[in-house]
Amino acid sequence: MKLLASFLLLLVFAYATQDAPPYGPSQFSNIGTINDLTVTDPSDLFSGGTITVDGISMIIPNNSYVTLPSISVMWSELFVGGAPQLPQFGAPGVSWEATVYGNRIGDIYVVALVYITQSSVRIIQGFVNAIDLGTGEFWVAGTSAAPGTGIRARLNDPVGRYGLEYLDHPLWTVDAESPSVTAATGFPLCIPRYANGTDDPLCPLKNRVINGGVPTFIQFKTAATRSTTDPDPNVMAPLMVGDYITINGIEVGDGLLAVYSLVANLGLYTAPRETRKCNVPLL
Repeated sequence: MKLLASFLLLLVFAYATQDAPPYGPSQFSNIGTINDLTVTDPSDLFSGGTITVDGISMIIPNNSYVTLPSISVMWSELFVGGAPQLPQFGAPGVSWEATVYGNRIGDIYVVALVYITQSSVRIIQGFVNAIDLGTGEFWVAGTSAAPGTGIRARLNDPVGRYGLEYLDHPLWTVDAESPSVTAATGFPLCIPRYANGTDDPLCPLKNRVINGGVPTFIQFKTAATRSTTDPDPNVMAPLMVGDYITINGIEVGDGLLAVYSLVANLGLYTAPRETRKCNVPLL
């Protein structure tokens, strides 16, 4: 009889339930894999919706912004015709992730802040082993001087700030205002827009003067001492084969990585005591 009573007592505890949270509202911060996203009214710029992260469904209130790697947009701007614009969403081996902060009110999760990216811990480093000036594509971490090996990438640059325009996935853009394509010292880099031998005035080859190899250090001269053939700190410096870079981006299919952040291991320094815009690289 005592054994039966003990068993029944354990059974009661095993099936004990909680009618309501001990207190509320309570805060939450969830980081995980996105299972689903919805927008309530695709025709309304200020519409909210829902996001499901690791099986937990959360409400996105109206008038909510979502922060992406380089920009912030209204929640509804993540969708076209009700479909989320997350390249390769659901594809094998591709992970879209969210960091979500908010309040739980009763049993409902209400989002206050949300950050979305693809494969958030991915960072790729290596030497640039080829650049196609006709398309703006480049290869990194492959066999030296061998196009088609390594990671195939291109700058995700809808406005053409750092090279040729790439319009397919504008939400996952580079930062066109505060440079996200830079040398380690913060000086902005670019990929020349012309493949026919004509120099790109916004990305001139003179800004990477070569003397026996790819230069990794440039000290720009002052305006008073600088000639027309000297490197010009008023325009960007071109990325070159042989540069060692760190890139972040998203897989968009067909083996292409659309890059939103690039930092090259280069020391490009403007002249001291000259007033100009300061660029600080942020990974």
